[in-house]
Amino acid sequence: MIQKVTVNNIEFNSKTKVQEYAKTILVKYAGNDILSKEDQEFMIAYFEQFHYEWKRKKGVGIENLFIKKSEWDNNEFWIKRTNDSITDVSYIIRKIARPDYKYWLELALGNAIKVEDKKSLKEIVIDFAKAKEISISEELFTANQDQEMVPQLINETLVEEFIAFYAEQAN
Repeated sequence: MIQKVTVNNIEFNSKTKVQEYAKTILVKYAGNDILSKEDQEFMIAYFEQFHYEWKRKKGVGIENLFIKKSEWDNNEFWIKRTNDSITDVSYIIRKIARPDYKYWLELALGNAIKVEDKKSLKEIVIDFAKAKEISISEELFTANQDQEMVPQLINETLVEEFIAFYAEQAN
C-alpha cells in the first residue's frame, strides 16, 4: 500500500519521493545562494514535518534558508536566524526522524551485561525501565558538542542499576 505524504500542499507517493524533491531543491542552487520564497516555504514545511529537532534548529526565527558548500564540495541546507546566527540542517529523513529512544536505551545499556536469558536485551531493558519507573524519552540522553542528542545516558548510575537489576532477575 502506498503511503502518500503531503508537504506544503504538494502530494508525494512516499517519504522517499518527498526527500528526492527536497534534494532537487538542494542541487539547483550554488554555494551561498538564498532559496527562492517558494523553495523556502516548501523546505520549512518539510523540516517542520520531518526534522525532530526543528524547533531547536530554527531557534529565535528564520531570516532565510541558504545553500553552503561542505568541505567535500557538496551543497548543504543552512539556516540564517533572525539573530544572525547560522546552523546547518539535514534533509535526509533517516537522519532527522524522531529517534527510537527505546533502541537508544538498548544501545546505552547493551554492553553492560551479557544476556544469558530467554528474554532479549530489548525485553530486559523494557522490564528495567518499568521496574524503575523510567520514562524512556529524550531526557535520558545527553547532547554532543553540536547539541544533537546521542545515545549516551545523562545519568551514568543507570548502567550500574541496570547491571544489578539484571543480576537480581537472573537469580
